[in-house]
Amino acid sequence: MEEKVEFEGYWWIPENRENKHFGKLIKENNEYHLHLYGSFHDNPMNESDLNVIHGESSNGKEISLMGNIYRSTHGSIPGIPQKKYKTRLVFIGKLYNSLNEIAFNKYVVRYTYLTEWINISGFKVEYNPKATEFNITYKHPEIIESKPITDFILIIDFDLQGPTFPILNNVIISQGCAFIFKFEEEKDIKSFFSLNSLIEDFLSLAIGQPIFQKSIEGFSPDNVRKIHDTEINDPVQIILPSKSTENTSEKTIDIRDMVFQYKSIRDNIEIFLRHWIEKSKELKLIYNLYFHIVYKSGISIDNKLNILLKIIEIYHRKFINNKEMDEKEYKKMIKEIQEALPEKYLDWFNRKISFIGNQPSLSIRLHDILEKYSFITDELIEDRNDFVNKAKRIRNYFTHFTGNEKDEPDVIDIVQITRKLNIIVESIFLREIGFDDDMNKKIVMRQWNLKYNRDFTIYGPLPEDG
Repeated sequence: MEEKVEFEGYWWIPENRENKHFGKLIKENNEYHLHLYGSFHDNPMNESDLNVIHGESSNGKEISLMGNIYRSTHGSIPGIPQKKYKTRLVFIGKLYNSLNEIAFNKYVVRYTYLTEWINISGFKVEYNPKATEFNITYKHPEIIESKPITDFILIIDFDLQGPTFPILNNVIISQGCAFIFKFEEEKDIKSFFSLNSLIEDFLSLAIGQPIFQKSIEGFSPDNVRKIHDTEINDPVQIILPSKSTENTSEKTIDIRDMVFQYKSIRDNIEIFLRHWIEKSKELKLIYNLYFHIVYKSGISIDNKLNILLKIIEIYHRKFINNKEMDEKEYKKMIKEIQEALPEKYLDWFNRKISFIGNQPSLSIRLHDILEKYSFITDELIEDRNDFVNKAKRIRNYFTHFTGNEKDEPDVIDIVQITRKLNIIVESIFLREIGFDDDMNKKIVMRQWNLKYNRDFTIYGPLPEDG
């Protein structure tokens, strides 16, 4: 287990500041735990969850821990009890008594793989092989500022780290970048958490990898101090729980494997992000289902296929058609059937029809989607009827498992259909956020060939690759 002591210091609850105890805030994998030596209660065996814990670290940092779940007590009598709390949110730099009082007008967020996605470098390298000489220069890239998106402006800023001195046999200089969310009025922390989650999902779709925030800082006019004649706006560091309990560390990625890069949308980034944010309400369930697949690496192929089919069903229901036939004709047909049936079968019929209703079958929904996205599906699928029948049969097998070997689907069919459904769902997202069908096709077919054919030539490079 990865274990790292983040802060040592003294801790207390807001209603009893005098009852301070030494403790350590420790990061264990992707979770934060407070290891407390002592008890906040008169009876050390009477512990409970705590909304807020305050602390002051050994280096003078004020810390607020929010959403603290009591885990365990260790120790002996006589002796000092050792308590353990799992904390959900950490704020470093200021003491808060409630989430409702926390708001900032600027948030600075660094995400995994953001530097690679932006793909703008300030480095220039000149190499003279005859002189065996390298000349490396660096110029800070221009700060990029979007037009208003919803209630904020997005700024892309760059920073430089290194080198360390003295320089011996290597020099490490690295450029990073951050998203700066600038609001005209202070944005409460709960609303920003929701926005940040949507941005993570947007980047995950674009990059083709689960994306996590590496750091978040909040800036507020209320958190300004003066040193001589200079005003310094101290940030509050914000630590959020990760969307995944799996390893969130960055690995080396090939930017050609990304679904699309920043340069594909740089001229209209505010439009793409606005569409993504504004459509999140009506597409909420679809977002949740799809990114459950993205953030959970160990998901089984059959579960992934079922989720993708559920996404297509929901999308069809909301945006294409949720009636198999005209409602008046449907009601007339049901009435005629009811009148023709013997009375002893009516209850059974009514129960069945109330469950199914006038909704299209999965087959109809799939055919409609394949037609609506024919600019993609005509490339992926040779025989629509065969594809739909196999998808339906596989879904029914895993949903209503009978144990009959003759019903067991072919593994190759399961894999191929799941892959193609995933490409179709990606295409749905791309159309919804603003890509036209030509660019949509170029992006997803390129993904298909890169992921499954490893062919870098079919459909050619995207604009940013050239």
